[in-house]
Amino acid sequence: MIDKASPLQRRLPWAVFTAVIAVFAWLVIRDAWLCDDAFITLRVVDNFQNGYGLRWNVVERVQVFTHPLWCLTLLIVTGIFGNLALTTLWSSIVVSNAAFALIVPRPGQHSSQLVLLALMIPASKAVVQYSTSGLEGPLSFLLLALLVLACGGLEPAWGRWDRWVPLLAAAIVLTRQDLLLVVAPLCIAWLVRKGIRRAAIPLLAGAGAVAVWELFSLIYYGSLVPNTALAKLSTGMTLSVKAAQGLRYVGDFVVRDPSGFLVLALCLVLLVAVRRDLQARAVATGIALYVLYIVSIGGDFMSGRFFTAPVFLAVAETVRTAGDRSRLPALAITGTGIASILLVAAHLFGFNGFSSEVISRNGIADERDFYAPALSLAKLLDGQAIERVGWVHDAKEWRDKGPSGLITDTVGLSGFYGGPDVHILDVVALSDPLLSRLPAKSDSR
Repeated sequence: MIDKASPLQRRLPWAVFTAVIAVFAWLVIRDAWLCDDAFITLRVVDNFQNGYGLRWNVVERVQVFTHPLWCLTLLIVTGIFGNLALTTLWSSIVVSNAAFALIVPRPGQHSSQLVLLALMIPASKAVVQYSTSGLEGPLSFLLLALLVLACGGLEPAWGRWDRWVPLLAAAIVLTRQDLLLVVAPLCIAWLVRKGIRRAAIPLLAGAGAVAVWELFSLIYYGSLVPNTALAKLSTGMTLSVKAAQGLRYVGDFVVRDPSGFLVLALCLVLLVAVRRDLQARAVATGIALYVLYIVSIGGDFMSGRFFTAPVFLAVAETVRTAGDRSRLPALAITGTGIASILLVAAHLFGFNGFSSEVISRNGIADERDFYAPALSLAKLLDGQAIERVGWVHDAKEWRDKGPSGLITDTVGLSGFYGGPDVHILDVVALSDPLLSRLPAKSDSR
């Protein structure tokens, strides 16, 4: 009996490991979609591939994308495979699944209970949604996973990645600049552990990578920050007004993605109250700083988007933390694993929070719910639904007229399908260098 049971005991951990990864992959593919903002970057990619440079409107140089490294990634993969929209979507699926697979503990070295902790990531509606969307989420997830592992992964093999921490942090900042708040405390903890003499060269390499892009951005675009940052942050509104809207954004996250909120809160408690080591507290500090930043800027109009990186990082560090059983009780690991299974089961069976509103009265939208009817993976593969979108139809009419101008607030789809001969005047200022420097309307989203 013992001999017959041994192969089963060896296979069970791998079965659990495979099932956990398959659940995440299924949810990401099931919910795969592109948002209008993704096509802002895709227009730049399309213009570059057609010889116009990294430009939105071909007669002016404006950095309309918030994610330089993701834009560069799309330039490469779409240059190889073509079909910008579908290639972006499949690239997002591959990269996000690679990120998730990195943080799932390998069987044989860790218990199945520890593997189940990784299910806290697909429990979050927002994380699953922004594992695609065409924005920088997948790349930020992958780089955050690598950063956590390089700082002190579950397996000794990750120790050789220790020297790459500053470069990984730099890559995260180049993926999205405000993620500096998330990774800075972790880098400081790494510096304390390494010592300034051993850390000097890696730090210079990381700082140099960011400096190279900033120098290019200053020369080519005339600005150190994306135009989108100017449009969204230079609103002229008081801090109290922005903070009030930021708190509404937090409340929207709680209502629309309660599982994600519970996961984030639980992980922060485990990191601060249970683990108590320098790296765990550095991760918790970075997440806290980022949440304060989210509130201070008034949140965002995309429900849950800004919470995806904190949730992913919190779970990644919690999984790493839980690997040290001397610090985290087995009962806590088991209980968290069971809770993760229940939360994912709710997600699998269609629970999407406590609000069915597409756009709330506070102007915060479930963007996937709005765009999926035309821009889900299935619809893009079919190719017919996008042709019936009014913005796309109108943009193609303007394109067929020859060189022209178009005033719109749906700049992504309009700009991409309008082509380089249509000059877009963006009334929400994401791509307009003049309007982005003017105060926002008091009732704007």
